[in-house]
Amino acid sequence: MPTQAAEPPLPLRAPRRERGVSLVEVMIAVIVVSLGMIGVLGAHSRGFSNTSSAGYRTQATLLAAGIVERARANLGGDYTIAMGAATGGSGQAANDLAAWKTQLARAMPDGDGSITIASVIDAGTGAPVRQMRVLVRWDDRRASGEGGAAGDPQYKFFMTETYLP
Repeated sequence: MPTQAAEPPLPLRAPRRERGVSLVEVMIAVIVVSLGMIGVLGAHSRGFSNTSSAGYRTQATLLAAGIVERARANLGGDYTIAMGAATGGSGQAANDLAAWKTQLARAMPDGDGSITIASVIDAGTGAPVRQMRVLVRWDDRRASGEGGAAGDPQYKFFMTETYLP
């Protein structure tokens, strides 16, 4: 009898290579990309808020410096005014204060200001001088994105102090 050669064992099938991606992998990728986009949008929004707030601070600085220079140009005028007070009287100081209050209201949301002038003694010379404090206030709730109930203001303040002869 002829001998038969033993049949070689069947080769094990190599595992089939997967092609493409599964639905789960796609969903995970979409979630990761979405979270990244939310983070980018949040950073962009915060950057915009900070830019707006910086703009208001710049306006407050410029307007405060402007009224100080007007007071220095008119040393005989009374530049004292309270927060929320209307300007009255006549003369250059009253005109300057009315223009300043109008500029504050137009340049910043709920913009207002006050000025106090007090007589003090200069520590260096011992001579009397007038100390002028300018306080500017505005509602920064739109820029800061903070706040409690709707309509609650988030006031920010800028103060400068100078001495008049």
